[in-house]
Amino acid sequence: MRALTLLDGALEVCEVPEPVPQPHQILARPLACGICGSDLHMVDHGQELWSLHQEVAANASHSPMRGPAVDPQIPVVLGHEFVAEVVGMGHEVRGFSLGDVVVSVPRVFDRDGGRHTLGYSATYPGGFGQAMVLDSTLALKVPTGIDPHLAVLTEPLAVAFHALAKVAINPGQPVAIVGCGPIGMALLVWLKGRGHSPVVMADVVAKRRERARAAGADLVVDPGVVSPGAPPLGAVVASLAEASVMAGPPIFFEAVGLPGILDQLLMEAPSLSQIVVVGACLGSDRWRPMLALGRELTLHFALGYSDVEFAQSLDAIADCRIDPSVLITGTVPLGEALDAFQRLASEASDLKVLVT
Repeated sequence: MRALTLLDGALEVCEVPEPVPQPHQILARPLACGICGSDLHMVDHGQELWSLHQEVAANASHSPMRGPAVDPQIPVVLGHEFVAEVVGMGHEVRGFSLGDVVVSVPRVFDRDGGRHTLGYSATYPGGFGQAMVLDSTLALKVPTGIDPHLAVLTEPLAVAFHALAKVAINPGQPVAIVGCGPIGMALLVWLKGRGHSPVVMADVVAKRRERARAAGADLVVDPGVVSPGAPPLGAVVASLAEASVMAGPPIFFEAVGLPGILDQLLMEAPSLSQIVVVGACLGSDRWRPMLALGRELTLHFALGYSDVEFAQSLDAIADCRIDPSVLITGTVPLGEALDAFQRLASEASDLKVLVT
């Protein structure tokens, strides 16, 4: 089958073996798969992240580190945000029929006890291919009538849902989301679905700010436009005070995942603020703890989601409690996936591009 593979930092659409399901597994044909920021980071920082995982694993006193990691010298079919059609199944699978449209937590269990993350496994291909294997205990049917291109957003919405669960947000408490990319916009979709205000969105890219404004952001800020001598995120903090009577200290969501952003937030966040880091910075970063200590800031780090949060995200799409369609800015066939990766890496105007 054809698939988009990553090997030693290089992407290529090529032929790979089609997976064969075990008795408890489903064989599925991906209908669409979203390009995630962590996929882009994996191309540039795969070796760095793999080395970090190896370092943690070598220290027996440490718990295993969660998050994507794969030996960059082994070819991997990326893609963990997918919607797929059931085209086959093992004889032990119950509750599914051929033709069912499904989403799934991107995880597969072997009969020998192995656990694999789809999109970051050298054994099981991810969603950027013509076939994949799913675990029947984790797959969820997409309700009839739901656009598969909306269902594919279940995964990034679950990431945002999990990050929001890290903090208790009071009515009227100001929220600032730094980064209007897919996760930042998913956070906005959830907050506006709950009727929350004020929400300030910040991004240096004009098209992303326009989408955030159209999706209901109360204020949209360009952190790149500052007065001489003003801090880069000063406009964000000023906008929080302007948007609200400050019903509690502000809550910041760092949804960029690039070095330097967290240190800027620590420098400029008001006393007693909470900062939730959800942007996946796969490279090294530098930040100064005394900045947080001096203002008694609270830091939270959010990664992934639970199986329940994933299911709740699909339910919210199906019940029309949220409208995540604003996240999708383009679709490309598998043959153009490499070009889409390159465009997303060099430009920042797109949000979620789906490979179909």
